[in-house]
Amino acid sequence: MASLDGAGSLVPVAFGNVEGRNDSRLSQRSAMSNNDRDFQALKETALSQLKAKHARRSVVLKDADGQGVKVVDAKRLTKIGSVQLLDQLVPIQKHNAEVDMMEGVHARLTKVEVYPPTVTIRYHHMSVETNALVGDKELPTLPHSVSHAFLSWTEPKRPLSIVHDASGILRPGRLTLILGPPSSGKTTFMKALVGRYRHSSDLKVTGSVTYNGKNFNEFMPERVASYVNQFDTHFGELTVRETIDFAAQCQSSSHMKDLLETVLAREKEAGVTPDPGVDAYMRAIAFGHSNSIAVEAIIRLLGLDTCSDTLVGNQMLRGISGGQRKRLGTGEVGVSQSLVLVADEISTGLDSNTTFNITNSLRAIAHIRRATLLVALLQPSPETYELFDDVILISGGLVCYHGPRESVADIFERFGLACPARKGVADFLQEVTTPSDQQKYWVDNTRAYEYVTASTIRDAYLKHPIALDMENELAAPYRPEPGALDLPTYKYAVSYKTLFLSNLKRTLLLQTRDKLFVYVRVFQICLMSVVVATLFLSTPKTTVSDGNIYSGAAFFSLVYMLIGGLAESHLLTMRLPVFYKQREMMFYPGWCFAVPAFIFRLPFCFVDATLWSCIAYFAVGFDVSSRFFVFWLLMFLTCAWATSLFQAIASVCRTDTIASAVGSFFLLVFIVTGGFVMVKSAIPPWWIGAYWANPWAYLTMSISINEFMGASWDVPNPADPTNPLSLGEQVLAFRDFPTSTRMVWIGVAAGLASTIINVAVFVLATTFMPPRHSKPVMSEEALEELEFAREVAPQRPPPSSVTRDIQLGIRRAASTQSMAASAEEGGAGPRTPGMTPVPSALDLPAVPEDVSFTMAAGDRPVGGRAAPGNGRRSPTDGADARHSSPGNGTDGHHSPAVNGANGRPASPTDSSLAFMKGGEGAAKALESVRSSLPFRPLAMTFKDVSYSVPLPKGMDPGTADVPAQGPHKDALRLLSGINGIFRPGVLTALMGASGAGKTTLMDVLAGRKTGGTVTGEVHVNGYPKVQKTFNRISGYVEQEDIHLPQTTVGEAVRFSAALRLPRGVSAATRAAFVTEMMDLVELDRMDGALVGILGESGLSIQARKRLTIAVELVANPSIIFMD
Repeated sequence: MASLDGAGSLVPVAFGNVEGRNDSRLSQRSAMSNNDRDFQALKETALSQLKAKHARRSVVLKDADGQGVKVVDAKRLTKIGSVQLLDQLVPIQKHNAEVDMMEGVHARLTKVEVYPPTVTIRYHHMSVETNALVGDKELPTLPHSVSHAFLSWTEPKRPLSIVHDASGILRPGRLTLILGPPSSGKTTFMKALVGRYRHSSDLKVTGSVTYNGKNFNEFMPERVASYVNQFDTHFGELTVRETIDFAAQCQSSSHMKDLLETVLAREKEAGVTPDPGVDAYMRAIAFGHSNSIAVEAIIRLLGLDTCSDTLVGNQMLRGISGGQRKRLGTGEVGVSQSLVLVADEISTGLDSNTTFNITNSLRAIAHIRRATLLVALLQPSPETYELFDDVILISGGLVCYHGPRESVADIFERFGLACPARKGVADFLQEVTTPSDQQKYWVDNTRAYEYVTASTIRDAYLKHPIALDMENELAAPYRPEPGALDLPTYKYAVSYKTLFLSNLKRTLLLQTRDKLFVYVRVFQICLMSVVVATLFLSTPKTTVSDGNIYSGAAFFSLVYMLIGGLAESHLLTMRLPVFYKQREMMFYPGWCFAVPAFIFRLPFCFVDATLWSCIAYFAVGFDVSSRFFVFWLLMFLTCAWATSLFQAIASVCRTDTIASAVGSFFLLVFIVTGGFVMVKSAIPPWWIGAYWANPWAYLTMSISINEFMGASWDVPNPADPTNPLSLGEQVLAFRDFPTSTRMVWIGVAAGLASTIINVAVFVLATTFMPPRHSKPVMSEEALEELEFAREVAPQRPPPSSVTRDIQLGIRRAASTQSMAASAEEGGAGPRTPGMTPVPSALDLPAVPEDVSFTMAAGDRPVGGRAAPGNGRRSPTDGADARHSSPGNGTDGHHSPAVNGANGRPASPTDSSLAFMKGGEGAAKALESVRSSLPFRPLAMTFKDVSYSVPLPKGMDPGTADVPAQGPHKDALRLLSGINGIFRPGVLTALMGASGAGKTTLMDVLAGRKTGGTVTGEVHVNGYPKVQKTFNRISGYVEQEDIHLPQTTVGEAVRFSAALRLPRGVSAATRAAFVTEMMDLVELDRMDGALVGILGESGLSIQARKRLTIAVELVANPSIIFMD
């Protein structure tokens, strides 16, 4: 018989030799071997032969034939062994097998009356405040930089409450959805709940946030709550499994261990025999380490098993898709089995079915394990929305609703706002609080549309019974629920030794995977050493001038080792975002990242020094003796010192641009004051301190003394035979270097000491320095909008930007419906059966000239027209801050709302403003600057398009599409025989599951694939596609939003238009077209906003995506791909 060993293979194991093995099997046959009691006896017998610590973490399963048992050490599983164990416990063929296993665990706990640990989060009057810069201070101009550096106290700042006075309770066993328009404060709200700002110097959290009644200073929140960041930052050189496995090694499921110990004790007292599969699963989860079964479980749960051994990839390395990358971020956090999970926009890049499946799994985790889950989704489908128990709606930093999902519509009905039957509730909630979209949901035909502020909605919610009950509960002392977790106080989940070894292993993988860097570096060393060797080939040793040439060769050797360290700044700054993310999650301390990063650069220093010394030393003609090894030592030490120096600079500066500038400055200072370019006696007195503090000076001195005190230089100077000094000593005296060989070792000691100091600075910087974040910069207009949105019953005129937003919303709705109506009337394309007919142009509202608001009696209206005479307050609540949007007035004092056909005040779709009759309205709505630009509609056809890439190493050809013949022979075929047509005037949706090949197909059709093999036919208007000309008439919106961080939104869009629009377009027309496209993607009020660096400063993810779209739209393409 056979069993599953730690390496994942099946091997025979003798009964008596169990102890000390990763996997062993005990076979005892009897007539009652299938009985639970017999299995328990076999299990106890097997475990009794193991050491106590091994027995505690061992998984015992029935053998395949049911006649024995097999024992697996959960802590020493390999990748294959973990997969096989999971397949046996949770068969992949079984539907909802993971959910069934969780239910089995719950049933086991219930049988012995053990409650799963739970966490209740209570936030009461929580606010997140900061000081925002007002104006354009974000732009990195020279005056702004000088002002910020020296006159920061004069900069206009204003207190800004990003989240204002939020209260609520997140209960265990409930899956909560958080919704809100972009920039409403969702991310700040979620980070405040998990304690990410408790050490921040820029953001201040007021009010209270408690976990099971305890404040953040009483426990370590990172050990209880996990936060899924919306930014997907991963090491591209690692595979999906390696990324999740590293996260599992850094995060311990300690509460699972405690829970298992309690269950085992209760079962022993009650004489209960657990289900073997459930017991094995719980042990494997609780005690797993590297290659844990939890890693394989989360990979399967998120649907990443098909790409688990694929590199994550980055801008220069092909890897997984955007949707898979988003799921990887969820898996990296979810593998910890945390009792609190806060996930920020985990559905970006995912198809609706995948999002539904993941949300359904989260729902099972919440309900069965009684975990506390808060999830933010961008645009959940109606089916996904129905999976949630509670909803939190945030707008303008205000919690407008927090309660059961079924009751959220009640809050809005009193204001005359309702979700249409054809609209998803989640989309309705995200748009109903914004001025540009709210009017679409106005259903009260008894009165004119009135804008409802976010504060008004919140005020109505606070009077709702749900909010009142929650406030009463928050006011009362916390009452622990059954199974309330005893919150941990330790900082890191596992020992420092384990964290350090895990980082060592990961750093080694990162270094070995970066093969291009290794190849380029070795080639550079060999090339430059050959150049030096041939340039200084066999230089004679007869004069002091010859000595200066040798001194130059030695100096250049050191300089090259020093310059080689410059690459460390770029490499490290690329990896710092991932480090900061994991340090914030308390994966490991800073020194666990810094020390391995330096240690595994030493082999490269060894190779550099060895190659250079072996090639250049003897060819140049340096002293042939044991001094060669001292030369090699100094080269190695210089390279190591330079590596540590630039790593320290990069960790302090934290950005590649600043690190490169600072590194270059230090490089020049070290070389100039190093004693070679300018000898010590020639250095001015006020710079002599730099010489003595310069480690480079000691290394330069050491390598010179090592050479010129050698035997080959211990000869008289032929030009000065009476001089008592040898030729080498005269060269040293000329260079103003001492002649004592003791100084060589002093230089070595100085280099070692400086290297240690640099590493210490590296460790301190990675331990204490926060990632770079810019202060929020808001315009006066944005601040006015925020303040207006937070006013209840405002008696002042609304900001002009709110008026413009409502105008823009009505104009956009009119234009969209007009174009749809025109296409329908003109028969531009077939209509899907069952589709609701598009309203005719007669039913569409006109584009408004102005918008007025109904104010209180005696107030002066805003806009070109006075307040309407019938703009009365709503009878539902006299304190509501709502402003009506009137129609076209007939005089300067009264502007009554336009009546519909039935004589009643009309809704926004037909009464916001009067619309032109007949087709004239549609024509007006379709008028735009684009109509004056040269444009040619094009059709694109493609037939039998296939694409393949070289088969990755280690992949089994039998598990993938690998043709045995043809142009794609022995290659991994990603696309196979795809046909299609793109017609002008038809919007085509390319749909498919995450990782199905959507991006690959668009890349192939757009001609953006530079590797692999592409076959098939692609035609444009019947002619074969020519890539050079195709680029001029097409646009491509990539998944990754790549922009220059130093530009503003307007500069990026105008630059694209200037380069891509035809030459015949005038500057005025181009500027008007840019303005029109920016209005279309709602970037009109962000013209001067800095793009910034993702995750550090500048635009949000949503704004970056809109900018990417705008950059392509201003090219006025005939064909546009949008990924």
